[in-house]
Amino acid sequence: MIILLFFLLPLLFYALLLMWLVPLGYTVQSFMTLLTMPGQFFKIATNRTIRRNHALEHATVNVIEERYGLTHLAGYATEEGFVIRGIADPEMIYNASKIGLSRMQNGEKNLAIHQRCGTSLAASNFLASLLFVILLFSTKQANIWSMFLALILGSFTGSFVGPLTQKYITTATDLDKVEIMGYTPELRQVTIYTKQSEFEYVIE
Repeated sequence: MIILLFFLLPLLFYALLLMWLVPLGYTVQSFMTLLTMPGQFFKIATNRTIRRNHALEHATVNVIEERYGLTHLAGYATEEGFVIRGIADPEMIYNASKIGLSRMQNGEKNLAIHQRCGTSLAASNFLASLLFVILLFSTKQANIWSMFLALILGSFTGSFVGPLTQKYITTATDLDKVEIMGYTPELRQVTIYTKQSEFEYVIE
């Protein structure tokens, strides 16, 4: 019995320590998320060049996955174009980008939304942080149950808010004057270069 307690007491102490430290760490992370993420979203929302390239990046991956099924490709947009990361034929990615652009220019605006976009994850994290902080001020205590509740509710609401965030904040579908200029194959990634002519801004 004494030997059993000898092993159980450190485990119990460790579990209690975690139950105190994890919510404390998540509290700090939540406040940091609430402070920094709105600025990141605003930076993207006000850069329409990146938003168009982001939409075209999504269209490219959507075209590929329509033909080949779920992939492990990921990407990000820049002012010069976008990058697709993963193991895939560079020419196939380039051709998919041209198909995606053509389809979006012909009205398939839904291609600008991708289910696994980091925007959806960021929206879920932001909502979870917001809910946790609300619970923190409501209950006057940070505990692991509040953290789990916030994570669950944030994940649930993020599945709805994420696509809306993509549609209205991080992508733009006015691609009529966007051209694909070429691509550069690199190690496990492909950079697609775009050119954007002068636009007349429209309200989406």
